[in-house]
Amino acid sequence: MDDSSDSDAADLPPRPEKRPKRARDGEHADNEQNLNSQEFGIMRGSYDPKHGSRFVGSGSGIHFIRTVYGMLAGNSVVPSTSEDTTSPAVPGEDDELSRDRPEPLTGSAKGTAPDTNLWTTDEIILDSHNAQNPEFEDFIAWTKAYFENWHPIFPFIHAPSVLDVFDKVSQSGLGSITAADKTIIRALISMGIADGRQATSRPAPPPAELIFMNVSQLMMDVQFAICQPATLHNLQALFAAQLFLVSMLKFNFASRLGGTVVRMAFHLGLHRCPSRFRNIGTQENQIRRRIFFSIYCLDRILCQSLGLPLGISDTDIDVCYPGEECHVPLPPQLSSVRNEDKHLVTLSMFAQHAKIRGMILELRNKALHSRHETAKRALRIEMELSKWSNLLHEIIDEAADQERDDNVPAGSISPLHRMYLLLLEHESTIALNRPLITANKSSTNAMSALQNCIRASRSIISTLDEYRTRNCPAGRRDACLVTPITWPLVTWCCWMSFFILAFAALEGRSKKQFAVK
Repeated sequence: MDDSSDSDAADLPPRPEKRPKRARDGEHADNEQNLNSQEFGIMRGSYDPKHGSRFVGSGSGIHFIRTVYGMLAGNSVVPSTSEDTTSPAVPGEDDELSRDRPEPLTGSAKGTAPDTNLWTTDEIILDSHNAQNPEFEDFIAWTKAYFENWHPIFPFIHAPSVLDVFDKVSQSGLGSITAADKTIIRALISMGIADGRQATSRPAPPPAELIFMNVSQLMMDVQFAICQPATLHNLQALFAAQLFLVSMLKFNFASRLGGTVVRMAFHLGLHRCPSRFRNIGTQENQIRRRIFFSIYCLDRILCQSLGLPLGISDTDIDVCYPGEECHVPLPPQLSSVRNEDKHLVTLSMFAQHAKIRGMILELRNKALHSRHETAKRALRIEMELSKWSNLLHEIIDEAADQERDDNVPAGSISPLHRMYLLLLEHESTIALNRPLITANKSSTNAMSALQNCIRASRSIISTLDEYRTRNCPAGRRDACLVTPITWPLVTWCCWMSFFILAFAALEGRSKKQFAVK
């Protein structure tokens, strides 16, 4: 506790000294860890008093980033402004970016306001009033990137049903479908077009009516779901819009919309395992799991990125992971369910990691009066992370063997998603150890945590570099890849890795040339 909080202690009579009790085994280690793992969030001020202050929590890494900014300012020949050193924005913190260095007329930063157009003129067709309905094949081309990059991680929609909607729109126009289907289509196409910016080939521009032109339009379009009773279809539409916001690194907007998504999921009972209820059929059972774990994973991503409390607590849910049903044994005749589970390995791995992500946030980033950090709790999380990592590498090795054998079907997890999962492994190592490295730098805990963070940071950078090398077309030096990297936390991973290596170099724990490289 800070000395400033005990300012009245001098007015009290001195307390008699007590003989210290003998510490139990492991108590010193627990106390040292309690003292060394306190990160803090910040309450940002505002250029305009009407906007008020905004909070970003310690789980985002803002405490560590501010520490490194201060160290860099102290070691830099060119002095930095207080704005640059005390209030860095974290990746995806669009509320802060929208008011950073406000322009005189609009009061918001250029290109970040909610009504700012998200697209360039060559990415969309603005005037399409007299055009014919798009062909079914056009919808397939526009959403190809979504189904390849995002759907394996967040399979919240039933793909055949979406294809039926594509066919209906191609024949009868956008006015022939429901508001929920319009939102889903716009979200999928918008994500596909945005992902095309990093790809070596792009589909033809879609009409403007088939995408979200800006964040304000998106928020207006999803109001129907809030004004109606909760349904799975309306929930899918809301989540589709939220996922698009995350893909564009609009984390604050996505988090606000996510609050409604989580509450609607609770209203529908998605936090309860559907196998416990006889009135839920096989197909609904599957889609309820897929929707819930998609929401669960995205909620954990946003909570860590912005340093917010968990929206879904693990103590409130009992939904079984795909392929790991424990409430009701599946009879042999339900082979379709078993085959479905095999295609959800990617979702299952991401969901299991989301639980570990939540455990780390609960350990390291609770309010100070509720933090109960002990070596035992940290060791349990390390065990869970190691268990998950071992399973991941078994899957990766099996997939590599299958790719070398032409007679064996391809692995259940694509190379892109394997790379994402490897990043999650190293990202969790950083999240678990980073809070220890700045408070008491000379302690054993801090030095060990720093080495773990250095190793994880280098692994993140090398993993991304290796993937980029494999997917960069021959003869091209631009940023376009055959299979683009679209995972929203890649920015956070790189950002945090660079600051950790800079911190290690400034502390003399690593060579500066490696940090600069």
